[in-house]
Amino acid sequence: MRTQPTRIRIVALLGAAILLSPTTASAFTIGTGFSEGCHERITAAAYQDFLLQLPLTTIEVPEGDVWRRVGAFLLDEAGVSRRSLSDEQFFLATSLLVGVRSPDTDGHAVLNLEAVRSLHTDPDPEGQYAHALRAVSDDFELGDVAAVAGTRAVILAEMEAGREAAQLLPEEQNERVTIFFDFYGVIEVQVWSPAYRLGRAAHALQDSFSHTIRDEADEFRTILTVLNFADAVAGTLRESRDGLPHSNALDSCDERTEGTFQAASRASRDLFIASRDFFRGRNLDAVQSVLDAWVRYREGCNEENGFCGNERWLEVLREEPTGPFLCAVGWKTTAWGEVTQRCFLALIAVTFWRRRRKR
Repeated sequence: MRTQPTRIRIVALLGAAILLSPTTASAFTIGTGFSEGCHERITAAAYQDFLLQLPLTTIEVPEGDVWRRVGAFLLDEAGVSRRSLSDEQFFLATSLLVGVRSPDTDGHAVLNLEAVRSLHTDPDPEGQYAHALRAVSDDFELGDVAAVAGTRAVILAEMEAGREAAQLLPEEQNERVTIFFDFYGVIEVQVWSPAYRLGRAAHALQDSFSHTIRDEADEFRTILTVLNFADAVAGTLRESRDGLPHSNALDSCDERTEGTFQAASRASRDLFIASRDFFRGRNLDAVQSVLDAWVRYREGCNEENGFCGNERWLEVLREEPTGPFLCAVGWKTTAWGEVTQRCFLALIAVTFWRRRRKR
């Protein structure tokens, strides 16, 4: 028979688990104590060959072991062995993975529902485009056009910031950023700016596979419609105007989304390869070419025509569409001690229901 303290720990973990569902992260999930690191896995699958081919003579590895400890954790999360990497490669990989995670946390805890929710309901269009989502003002088919253009602009801006950093003297190319580890806290860590910015750009590119319906017939290169998180979570979404809702099912990296996962890895690899010349100023069209290949939009595909033969992906989306957060109305604080008992028990009940449904 379990003791009362054990029951309390189980209840706490179950409550945290539902708060950390992909609805909260609103992207290919990042790695936490409760969720799988899809972004880390996609990035690792894309960058390993690229990493070994880079000339790293301009990278200054910082002193201290804070970034090494952070890097060891992130590489382990991504399934990458540290032993085969030089210090320069290790620092670049760490910087890249910190960048890939940052748009989903912005230095906040994944457990801090209000902080993470605010990132993904940001009314500023760029706040949505950083995750390849529709902005609140992106309505009807023109909303798809605006969202795709906005996502491309965000990727280009991050890549340009990386290129500018790469033009600095080696001793000026590192910067300090924050990263949050749940149950530990905020850590300030040094990163190599070009790789960090590349990671942030890759995050938006990867999200353009989990936050859209793409054409499977052309290996997921063409976007047919862009999903909506902000209106869905606010409970104001009208599909005919605002587009389809964000979907937890499309955010997962399992057998349902194997195709988009692999395509996101190929697109990320192409972006990483393009960055080599782009950051050196040798080919300023390299990133644009990647976007033309992977972030392009086709008009005329909608639910009436099965999104041009991609009904299966609509079916996957409908398995777990995003809706308003439980207990979000009137919830002014996220401190654990101030969550009402009724709300907390509702979270636990939903968790058990989700687990039983998946068996």
